[in-house]
Amino acid sequence: MERFTWEHLPETTHRAFEREFGKVHTTSTTPAGLTVGVAARVETADTTVFVKAVPRRSPAFLDYARERAVGQAIATTVPAPRLLWSHQDSWLTLVFEYIPGRQVDLSRDADAVMAALRTMREPLRSSPVAELRPITHKLDVFLAGARETVVSELQLLDHRDSYRVVLDDADLADFQGTALVHADPAASNLIHDGTSVWVVDWALSSVGAPWVDVALLIPPLIAAGYSPPNAQAWAEEHPDWAEAPTRAVDLLAVTRMLFLLGKIHAGPSWLAHGRRKALPAHQAWARYRLGV
Repeated sequence: MERFTWEHLPETTHRAFEREFGKVHTTSTTPAGLTVGVAARVETADTTVFVKAVPRRSPAFLDYARERAVGQAIATTVPAPRLLWSHQDSWLTLVFEYIPGRQVDLSRDADAVMAALRTMREPLRSSPVAELRPITHKLDVFLAGARETVVSELQLLDHRDSYRVVLDDADLADFQGTALVHADPAASNLIHDGTSVWVVDWALSSVGAPWVDVALLIPPLIAAGYSPPNAQAWAEEHPDWAEAPTRAVDLLAVTRMLFLLGKIHAGPSWLAHGRRKALPAHQAWARYRLGV
């Protein structure tokens, strides 16, 4: 799926941007992800910034609006790019400081990622953004998909009964809290600048328990080569991990794996390859948590 580029933005946006940042010299678009909004490094006569934009008619508009709200509210002590400017006409355009660096390699950058999570802990313990949706909104989608998968006719689903027990015991209240949760801490949203890690793309931010982002990173760690016990030991280094209820961690592991499995078979074909690649790590984590 192709992404929008800088050239798709309205001329009114181009002019407003150049009044603020100077004449554009070059632009470089990043590969498309789950959304096709503009995501581009833009170099001007005066500076280099990172631009994100989406049409108002897009289903992703509310996600970008959420990212704007987070960018306007979070403290400078949070390792996230600063929101420098926003503009709204027929598109919503967000301009962030550009962080030069590389996507993290969790096989060697896990300690730096944990340091970033620890740094985020206090300034985000109480969400500075009003009216963010709770993390349970996202988890409810996972849970509904997982329940569909566990009763489906998929022949390759082992340990079905064990998974059903976890789903039957689900209580999403275990995930409630007041912290600002990134909710999508994939390696692609973590940038290493050579010294430390920055967390980017806060479009799916939610309010919830402060250990949730740590738990969401466990399957990516396993995919990067960690064994499930070692990935859990990494998570235990975070001060809030001790507060994570056992049944909640089990539920997160099982629901994400089953949701992913279901989407591989019933979701968009252009996402299936990435989901198949991610599935073994989620399966390993779920099986480890349940001891099956």
